[in-house]
Amino acid sequence: MNTSVTRPPSALVVPAVVAAVLGAAAGLLWGLTVPGVRGLVTPEGDVLFRDGQLDNFFVATTAFAGISLAGGLLTAGFVFRGRLRDPSGVGVTLVAATIGVVLAVLLGQAVVNARFTGPAAAGLDFTAAPAIRLDGANLIAPANHPGGVVGELSAWVLVLVWPGAAAFWCTAVSLFGRLPDEA
Repeated sequence: MNTSVTRPPSALVVPAVVAAVLGAAAGLLWGLTVPGVRGLVTPEGDVLFRDGQLDNFFVATTAFAGISLAGGLLTAGFVFRGRLRDPSGVGVTLVAATIGVVLAVLLGQAVVNARFTGPAAAGLDFTAAPAIRLDGANLIAPANHPGGVVGELSAWVLVLVWPGAAAFWCTAVSLFGRLPDEA
């Protein structure tokens, strides 16, 4: 007896479209709204950031985290419903959330890089693009230490917000929501 559930193709197409639309919207929103980071190139070629620019780094980080939180909740809200409210639906939802955040990172960073040119010749002011990657974020080593592979991976911790929010939604709906056949 075959007990596997067969799903129509739309069960995978709809989550992919949701992920693409939300990821693109999130990337554009972040890329078009975050402030640049102002600095100066010294005659020796060192890059110095102007006073008060840590606020812009913080705004860029929190904006991406907030947009990712909303993106994860929206992804799960649109995908984890109906016939997809089962364990395999959780997997589909998390894959859609991962696709969404990857699109948001790629598009958002491309847009913000196009908006701000970054350092130029020595002695000139510049405005650089903030990054989604948290340079110096390490799980084991102190900040600003290379940290090896773990340090490189932990620098991308912001990308976990979107799938984490989607997983939270799936858990909450599974624990407190009505079953699909009760609706």
